[in-house]
Amino acid sequence: MCLGGAAAVSPDVATAGGGAPGTGAPVLSARRAPAALAEQVGTRVVVEAVDSVGAASPSRHCLIVGRGSTVLATDGVDDGLVPASGMKLLTASAVLEYLDEDERLRTAVVSEQEPVDGVVDGALYLVGGGDSVLGTSAWAADQQHQPATYTSIEGLADAVVASGVREVRGGVVGDDARYDDRRVVADWPTRYREIGAVGSLGALTVDDGYTRDRPSPRPSDDPALDAAATFADLLRERGVTVLGGASSGRAPAARTELAHVDSPTIGELVQSMLRVSDNETAELLTKELGLRVRGEGSTTAGTAVIVEWLAARELPTEGVEVRDGSGLSPADRVTCRLLAAVLRAEGDEATVADGLAVAGESGTLADRLVATPAEGAVRAKTGSLNDVSTLAGWVDTPGGSLWFAYIQNDIRGVEASRVLWDRLALALVDYPGIDIDTLGPSGWSAPGG
Repeated sequence: MCLGGAAAVSPDVATAGGGAPGTGAPVLSARRAPAALAEQVGTRVVVEAVDSVGAASPSRHCLIVGRGSTVLATDGVDDGLVPASGMKLLTASAVLEYLDEDERLRTAVVSEQEPVDGVVDGALYLVGGGDSVLGTSAWAADQQHQPATYTSIEGLADAVVASGVREVRGGVVGDDARYDDRRVVADWPTRYREIGAVGSLGALTVDDGYTRDRPSPRPSDDPALDAAATFADLLRERGVTVLGGASSGRAPAARTELAHVDSPTIGELVQSMLRVSDNETAELLTKELGLRVRGEGSTTAGTAVIVEWLAARELPTEGVEVRDGSGLSPADRVTCRLLAAVLRAEGDEATVADGLAVAGESGTLADRLVATPAEGAVRAKTGSLNDVSTLAGWVDTPGGSLWFAYIQNDIRGVEASRVLWDRLALALVDYPGIDIDTLGPSGWSAPGG
């Protein structure tokens, strides 16, 4: 176990020493330094919690807890471990560094020529802008976490009708040329697509890149084609005659925009990605990073940008491997020291912190720590794979906000690993474990109290 900042001391040491003239109070007494004593007691509580949780953890784990610029306790903090969705903290921070959080991603409907009397004499092109949450209302209603963050493709169809289009003679073409055509990350296990962990990737996806097959949607082989087919059906439902089928291809460079729909803001996409651990959003934002910074909308370019961002911010990169934006890759490696550094660099009141799941209230922590002192007080990014469990974020305590990062590899079961999440959170939430106001002299109160 390693300590940082103020060392833990025993109560005997804290009260030893001679008194100041005329007071009879020891120099190190609680009446003279209540805040210092509380910090010492709090550090000891944190160390004991980290010791206890660490002893119950798998052999491959790391854990760090701190407050402000002070590290209170660490355990294996520099070991590079598989982070699962803890990787999304890096992705989120890099995205917010390079993209304006108030910006929106646009999906447009264009044609080669202006419609004449409501007739498009040619194809209607649906041009993807990287909106990862473009979807149908039925898809949004099926999401586990409500209300779902999504962009209504029905609303886009309504906008086309409102523009006066009544007939399309050349079918609907889906254009996803903004990004590359890699639908998966190369080293992802094939089971991820089979179990619904992530759909097909692309700049034009509808319903998370899944087909509309019922009752068992599957990752689309050509998400732009499926998006075009969905859109053609929506137009027909609204009385538009669509001749010809759906296809995928490129829209002409010279074109007329008939309608568009904008995504939630980048900041809202990032927060939703963190709160519900949205793999599709993480991967498409990674491709968008690559496009904006390196001119290539690919995972390879996007992850390179994340690594460059870490170095530019002088964050600890020893033992770190970034292979995707979501944390699904088993080749990803992150240290607890890095996760903690990212949290500290962002702060506990910034966009990232505000987007984290809240214990007992929202996102992937909605069902954890309900009706405990930690409910509403723990904000964190969760991460889970078959053999990986990660929790990193903030705990609001009487002594201020604590930051922490905890990664377990080779876990002995998902629920067992999450019980350790709970144990850590419940140990930290009472920090410093002592009421400062009761330590001071009569009439004294803690600063800000």
